This record gives sequence, structure tokens and C-alpha cells, in this order.
Amino acid sequence: MESRTEKLLGRAAMAVTLMCVAVLGGTAAVLSSHARSPAAAVGYAQGEIVDLPATVYSEGELTLVLIARSSCGASQTGRPFFAQLIARASRVAGIRAVMVSGRNARDDEDRYARAVGLNEAALVRMELSHLRVKEVPTVLLVDRMGRIRYVQSGLPDNAQQINLLRALDDTSVDR
Repeated sequence: MESRTEKLLGRAAMAVTLMCVAVLGGTAAVLSSHARSPAAAVGYAQGEIVDLPATVYSEGELTLVLIARSSCGASQTGRPFFAQLIARASRVAGIRAVMVSGRNARDDEDRYARAVGLNEAALVRMELSHLRVKEVPTVLLVDRMGRIRYVQSGLPDNAQQINLLRALDDTSVDR
């Protein structure tokens, strides 16, 4: 039986997720037209190709892509974990970390990127409507061809955080 605190936390997490979906605004209508299967409910599925600028893939064999908004409560809540994730990625040979933000990113996005351990060179500005992201934050682990190896949509819970960290360390990832 859930305690009152657990129920409130669950409702708060749902509200934060809904607010982050709302942050994407008009993008949601465009993105919903791309959903082809239950696997695409998060926008992308493992094995699909994501269309990012070629500069994202210029270094390393894998790229950790954080898609977050400084104005999103879930992105803010997840910031300490994303900083840990990016620090871990920087210690794994062949993995580069970047953050994707909107083309007209504000100084807040730059500060958020620095807070999670990324410099300005790792901040990729592009139209988010070109990505099939249904909610922020979203984390993708992609190979140099743009093929998605791992997807995490929304604020990861504890088990999902462990899975993300393991995905970085997994030497069995087909590179």
C-alpha cells in the first residue's frame, strides 16, 4: 500500500512530466504524426536513426545526447543525475556528450549545459521540431552513424538511472 507521501510524489512527477511535454508546445502535434508503433511512443526506438548535425558525430564512437530545457521542471530535477551521467561518459573512451537545445537557446540553456558539465562546444542548437522528441528530458546514446543504441525519455527513475549508467559502461555495445 502506497503511503500518502509516495502518492503525492507520484502525482508531482506526473505533473512535472506533463509540464515538460507542454513546454514543447506546437512541436507535440508535429511529433505525434511520427508515432508508428508502441515502441515509438517515446519518439525514438532503439535501432532507429536520429538526424543530428554531423558535428555531433565528429568525435568518438558513441555520442550521449541530452535533450533538455532549462525551463522544464523535470530537466531541473534531473540535473544532478545528468551531471553524473555526463561525468561518467567523459571517463569512458570513445564516448562524447552533447546537449541539444533550441535554435534560439537563451543564456539559461548555456548555464544548464555548464551545470551538467558541458562546455559551449558541446551545446548543439537546432530546431527541436526536427527531432521526434515527445518529452524532455530525453537521453539518447547513438553511434557515429546516428543509430540509436539506447533511449531514455522523460525523467529517469532509479532503475532507469542505473540502466543508463550501465549502458555507458557496457562493453558489449556493438560499436
